[in-house]
Amino acid sequence: NLDLNQDSLVTDYMQTLFANLGSEYQIYEYDNIKYFVYNMGDENISYNYLVTVFKGSTCFYVCSFSAKESEFSLYQTQFLEWAKTIKVK
Repeated sequence: NLDLNQDSLVTDYMQTLFANLGSEYQIYEYDNIKYFVYNMGDENISYNYLVTVFKGSTCFYVCSFSAKESEFSLYQTQFLEWAKTIKVK
C-alpha cells in the first residue's frame, strides 16, 4: 500500500485501487480526467467498469460507470462526458 497524503496524486490513489483489485490497469486520460477500465463477470454475463478518480481538498473521490461488456463501447464516451460534470472541492 502507498502512504497517501495531501501531496498524493490521483495516480497514486489509483495504485491503491489496483492493489485492492489485485491487478494493474492502464491509466487513461480524457479531458484531464484520469480513469481506468476493468472487467468482472461470470460465465453468464460480463461487465466493464470505467472508474474515474478525482482529488478534492481533503480526500479522493471515485465514480464508477458500468455496462455489459457487449454494450460498453456504446456508452464509454457518454460515461466520460458525464464524468466531466463532476465537481469536487
